[in-house]
Amino acid sequence: MAFRFTLAALLKVRAAAEEQERGMLRSLLLRRAELLQGMRCAGEHRQQARERLSRAMLQPGLQVADVQLEVNWSDALRRRQHLLRAQFVELHGKIEQQTSRYLAARRGREVLETLRDRQLRSYQAVAQRREQAQLDESHLLRRKRP
Repeated sequence: MAFRFTLAALLKVRAAAEEQERGMLRSLLLRRAELLQGMRCAGEHRQQARERLSRAMLQPGLQVADVQLEVNWSDALRRRQHLLRAQFVELHGKIEQQTSRYLAARRGREVLETLRDRQLRSYQAVAQRREQAQLDESHLLRRKRP
């Protein structure tokens, strides 16, 4: 008779739940990377706008409209950075919560796998003892025959 883990269905459910939690964590981490990239880009663009404004201030015949355009663009980028930072902070909390959920799901699966492994080792030990007993009996039967 082959080994059959009585909680195999539950182990399968726990493994699927762990995979789902891991997928959700991966998507949050991907979003965090996107936010970081957006924050870097906005910072670079803002620095470029400041540099353009500084160069424009040195040019003769400076137009007020050009200055105002660069100032407005820099302000928009600053607001964008602020919004991205706020989203990043919120996302950080979600990542911490999701990490906890994922680790709990993983622990649940690992507990069942440990139980399964113990039961398998026990089954194998019993099977080995039975096999050895059969071999011993077979050997004794052969020795008794004339």
